[in-house]
Amino acid sequence: MAADPVEGAAPASPPPASRLFLAWERVEDKIVLHLGVLGFFVALSLMLFEAVSRIVVGTSYQGVEELVRYAIVWAFFLCLALSARHGFHIRADFMHRKLPPRIQHLCDVISAICGVLFAGFLCYAGTLQTLQLHRNGMLTESNLDIEMWRIQIMLPIGAAMLLIFYVGALWRGLTRRPVFAESIE
Repeated sequence: MAADPVEGAAPASPPPASRLFLAWERVEDKIVLHLGVLGFFVALSLMLFEAVSRIVVGTSYQGVEELVRYAIVWAFFLCLALSARHGFHIRADFMHRKLPPRIQHLCDVISAICGVLFAGFLCYAGTLQTLQLHRNGMLTESNLDIEMWRIQIMLPIGAAMLLIFYVGALWRGLTRRPVFAESIE
């Protein structure tokens, strides 16, 4: 390893848990982001197709609006944790900024704990609901007849990715590193 020019000593390698979170972040950046963008692109293309067909042909295709909704929901849940990691989540930090650094860090750790609990509950409840929809064999309302569990499964997947994000944030907080990314101004 190259020596740190400031300190003169070789930097320590990150702990194993940090390496796991870094590997997951690479997966999110390389794969999940592109899948989310693809979901938004599909939704945009279908909306454009529907608008053009209504204007030019005067015909609306049944089920296109429903597919747009599902594509947006999938893209949203895929990119939820990714946007939080990059600091794009809404954060009411007007009071947070006025606190001393140690109290800020404590508040961030408490926020990460709440995030772990919320994402864990969302993952658990979403899994139960998806399994229930699978057992019942429920179909969508339109004539597309898509099984609802195939759409609903994005909730526990997105919640699991959010749970990974909050566990990583909690890990960073417990190892005295910045918990969350700085908010985008």
